[in-house]
Amino acid sequence: MTCLRQLWARLPRPLFPNSVPPASNVTRSMNSEGQKWLWPANRTAAIYDAFERQNTRKAAICMIFSTSKLLQPSQVKRSLEILQRRQPNLRTCLQPKGKILWHVQKTNPAINFQVLEPQDDLGSLYEQVLGKPFSYSDSVQWRAGLAYRGSHQHNTPFPHQYALVIHIHHGQCDGYDVIKSQLWFSDILDDILSGRRINETPLCTYRENDDVKSLMEQVKIRLLEDPHKIDSIRRT
Repeated sequence: MTCLRQLWARLPRPLFPNSVPPASNVTRSMNSEGQKWLWPANRTAAIYDAFERQNTRKAAICMIFSTSKLLQPSQVKRSLEILQRRQPNLRTCLQPKGKILWHVQKTNPAINFQVLEPQDDLGSLYEQVLGKPFSYSDSVQWRAGLAYRGSHQHNTPFPHQYALVIHIHHGQCDGYDVIKSQLWFSDILDDILSGRRINETPLCTYRENDDVKSLMEQVKIRLLEDPHKIDSIRRT
């Protein structure tokens, strides 16, 4: 696969304590819709969300790839479903709770995937996938569009060319995540087409804000009980 553009952004944790309202002002819960309120968005995520609300600054990746046989849309959709299960950022979205913007993780997120009319114009493809801003009511804040670009007999043994555009909320992932996700998608699709076994194990699990604060406090207590370990960490 050849990547033409890679502009995603990692799900950011608050870096500065004063940059977000105190988490104690917000009730931690798992609501009836099956979602976890992870942590308050920091200023960077809030800025990108403002861009998204205005439908201005967009982030996307585009992959151009060729295959020996015609692809089935179900093969691409399954690859995206597996990628979403492995990559926790793709199961999250930004939602307001009161006056505070939060990162939220969905229990059963949807797949926003569509097959577009065959076309060779990448500009038109980008417009179809990126032209509409995400909504707070969306179960996930990313979407993908696949278009067949025609047969290129000179490129045998891989004559069939496709373009896949993925648009994701810029407050959810960064460039590193985008590169890794692109590589994972490529590997997953290749495994599906080759009939190989696929690893669907999630890369990690996101914890809710209060859980993270509790774990950090436990680490702090253990470090304070072992001054030599603190010195060792400082030296490294």
